[in-house]
Amino acid sequence: MEEIFGTYYGLDWVAMITSLLFIYYIGNKKRFAFLFGLVAAVAWIFANSIAHLWAGTLLNCILIILYIRGYIKWGREDSKK
Repeated sequence: MEEIFGTYYGLDWVAMITSLLFIYYIGNKKRFAFLFGLVAAVAWIFANSIAHLWAGTLLNCILIILYIRGYIKWGREDSKK
């Protein structure tokens, strides 16, 4: 079990699963998909930081901003209907 959750404390698994859930639900046009994206990005930030992968850390910081933007814009479009 330690081999699976060892170095990155399982954060890489959480990030992978929630990234896949984000892609699945956004493809089904579900607004709550952005919440999975946020969880994935935060998990990737911690996993990338542990691994000293600073480009990946920066990427996911930017993705958090884009996910929040998408969530807000999607809500505005829903309220116009």
